Amino acid sequence: MTPDAALDEIIKEIKKGLTGEEEKDIAFLKECAEKYIDTEYGEDIADACAKMIYNRLPDDLKEEFSEMARGERLGIAECNDRARALLLGKKPKEARIILEEMIDRLEKSERYKASDGIEYFDFRQPMEEALFREAYGMDKKIRIVPEPVSGLYRLYAESLYEMGEYEKSMKSSNKALLWNPYKASAALEYAHCLRALGRMDEYKKYVDDIFKIAWIPEKLAGAFRCLTYYYADREEWEAAAVCDDLGRYYNPESDIARKERLYIDEHLPEGWSTPDGDRLKDLAKQYGFPLDPDEYLVRLAHSAGEAFKNAGSTEMSEYFFGIEKDLKRN
Repeated sequence: MTPDAALDEIIKEIKKGLTGEEEKDIAFLKECAEKYIDTEYGEDIADACAKMIYNRLPDDLKEEFSEMARGERLGIAECNDRARALLLGKKPKEARIILEEMIDRLEKSERYKASDGIEYFDFRQPMEEALFREAYGMDKKIRIVPEPVSGLYRLYAESLYEMGEYEKSMKSSNKALLWNPYKASAALEYAHCLRALGRMDEYKKYVDDIFKIAWIPEKLAGAFRCLTYYYADREEWEAAAVCDDLGRYYNPESDIARKERLYIDEHLPEGWSTPDGDRLKDLAKQYGFPLDPDEYLVRLAHSAGEAFKNAGSTEMSEYFFGIEKDLKRN
């Protein structure tokens, strides 16, 4: 069962215990929040109970309660939205300032620190927890952080990269990956820094590993694009062109890919076309690049889709089958 589905079941059970009598219901909801606080979904259940309590408060207490509720979270999502807009506007310095302020606030806070041996993770998608559970089993207890902490560090890494501070950017990408080991965007940011620093052997090995977590087509395209840069830098033009074709197959709208291809085409033999069949397989083997998404990701998406289908969960089965379809693209 995914985090969202399990949480929904708990909330449904709590709602069944409501009587319609305000005082009794408020006391009951407080008990529920305390009961679940140390569980995997404690923070989310506490938030849901707080909202239900708020709806049952007399009007003269609602304003006071609302002020308290606003202090429950750190405001990371709002910070990320502002920073993302600044980065899109080519203002990395301004983005860096607000991200550093939020990171300082987060790291001084005790809110999301591990307790009783239970760690927080920032899984925003069911596929991410599915990957985690495959690696660590269903019995490992974790808590899902209710704010996009991994995204905070990833955006900070991007702002540092844009300012040429590659070593610091890599450290921030690593922090993003500690919160979410399956965040391919953070891994890609780290890879870009390796290339900027000229650490190309390390770059190639790192990019190869990104394919193991690239379950979103755009991130898979990003991994192929990293290989395109790698082979172009080595003047291995045919390999670069094939990896570019593979990247554009998964994300055909990329301006970066189009610009890179113009440069590659200048160095290809006249009349060159992408090979297929055995020649393509031989080329991939010769240069060491994949031709398809990671098989493990495809199998996991399919098996999870089947499991939810058999359990009668149409929405979740369609979610996982959709990932499988996007990865296969045929």
